Amino acid sequence: MKYKVIGWAGYDEDYPSFQAETEAQEMGARVAVVEEIRTKGYVFGGDSHQYHPCGAPVLNNGQMFRCGQRTWGRIIAEAKGTDNSDGYSYAMWFLDDVIDEPLVYPPYGVDESQIAPRGTVFDGDETYQPQTTTEQNYLDMLKRVSQFAIEMNMLIMDSPEDSTEHPLVVTMRLNESPFNQMYNGEKTVEIRLNDSKRQRLQAGDTVQFVCTADETRHIRTEIVAVHLFDSFKDLYNSPLKDATGAGDMDLQQFVDCMHGYYSPEKERQFGVCALQLKIISK
Repeated sequence: MKYKVIGWAGYDEDYPSFQAETEAQEMGARVAVVEEIRTKGYVFGGDSHQYHPCGAPVLNNGQMFRCGQRTWGRIIAEAKGTDNSDGYSYAMWFLDDVIDEPLVYPPYGVDESQIAPRGTVFDGDETYQPQTTTEQNYLDMLKRVSQFAIEMNMLIMDSPEDSTEHPLVVTMRLNESPFNQMYNGEKTVEIRLNDSKRQRLQAGDTVQFVCTADETRHIRTEIVAVHLFDSFKDLYNSPLKDATGAGDMDLQQFVDCMHGYYSPEKERQFGVCALQLKIISK
């Protein structure tokens, strides 16, 4: 089976990061992302890839294609036909601010019905040959990152959607600031939407948090309790507020901050899940 993009979501959502066993699979996934961008006319920088609510592509193996800002710039360069051999093809595309044309973002949403059954073999792209030293370096880097992730047990160990077995062990990604707050004990409640993935969680399950800025850093936690709210406002007005890392934010600042991660529409659709946690190891 060939790789294809089945939707777009936030970089820190709980899809496992793309991992491949062969160079062909690495490039097959990259080609699928490039073709999706080229076909749909999407244009945005590496900063939006990491921080926009729908900046990261999800593949039909159920994994999210995540990369650094410069690598994303090279992907956009490929899609736009401006790749070159000087090693700086990313320069026109790696940040929104340097892109000299209208930005076009994908719609939010992933068609999870297109995720292939477990055990499906993905062929990748055996015909691809690196054209530049930059691309070869990219391949070498991906191999090192994939192996390191395996060795450090940083792959998402998520159960199938229909699993009823507990305890579950899942991985979530955190930006550097909230990660540091959790690491330092200033934050013991993690806020997420109460979507289908969070609805499966319960007390006793394990959550491993990975820092998006440095994936060698991780915190292993156990869920003490799962608290549900209709809105971020309701959570702010609850006794849990002080444990969320909100600090001295007022209500409006807190809600605006959360809407930077999740839209008001998603908040109304799913409601809010607050995971009360205790650290097991870090």
